[in-house]
Amino acid sequence: MSVNPTDVFSPVSFKALDQEFRPGVDALRIIGGLGETAEIEAGFLTGKNADSAKNGAYLRSHFLLGTTDLTPILAGFQKNKLLGLTLQTEYGQLGFVFDGAVIIQRKSAQQTSAEMPDKWTAWTLGLNLQWNENLFTMLDFHHNPMGTTKPSEYLTNAASVIYQEYPQSLLGQDYLLPSLVYQLSPLWSLSSSVISNINDGSFINTSQLEWSITEDSLLSGSFILASGKQSALSAEKQSEFGDSPNSFQLVFNHYR
Repeated sequence: MSVNPTDVFSPVSFKALDQEFRPGVDALRIIGGLGETAEIEAGFLTGKNADSAKNGAYLRSHFLLGTTDLTPILAGFQKNKLLGLTLQTEYGQLGFVFDGAVIIQRKSAQQTSAEMPDKWTAWTLGLNLQWNENLFTMLDFHHNPMGTTKPSEYLTNAASVIYQEYPQSLLGQDYLLPSLVYQLSPLWSLSSSVISNINDGSFINTSQLEWSITEDSLLSGSFILASGKQSALSAEKQSEFGDSPNSFQLVFNHYR
């Protein structure tokens, strides 16, 4: 799944080419088993400079209901609250995934507009299909209620408090996210994903070709290609991805 509303503490920007490493934080994590198919997990994360107002905590469980994986989560971050659920099941080669969260903003937050709500329900619905041993595809639809359908309001809306405290970088409301992974050979693999803003028609594509040179060495080439209406003024966007630059990255990784 490309966008996970319940992934509140460890998301990676959709524009990041190398996603192997993420910025870390000081955290305490405890996991306990509740049987063969169930577990519970709790965690506490410290804010910047151990500021109590920026701390976070979560309680998450994972269990099987027949052939369906269920993962409910209750979290608090910077005094905001999140109640979420991830559901995964499959029928033959077809997989179904749902990830949704209700985000409740802290009462003390000051909004830039009196019309700004303090509760949102973000969700992603996905289908995936293993066509054969080499080709795997996914198609997700993501709804971001914190965003806006008007490109002229992207920047002012993104300045709201919830955008600063909830790890949200998408500016629109509705997105289609197709992706694929194709194993060209035992040593070569190709992956590609697209984030398409349905509201303004812009999109961004990230693709990668990876070569396993040895057991310990990888060479990969990645590029980002963006398309959409470009802005005439820097203070007002015409589309979400139209002003994003195209880029290429060549990375060599050696593990010892």
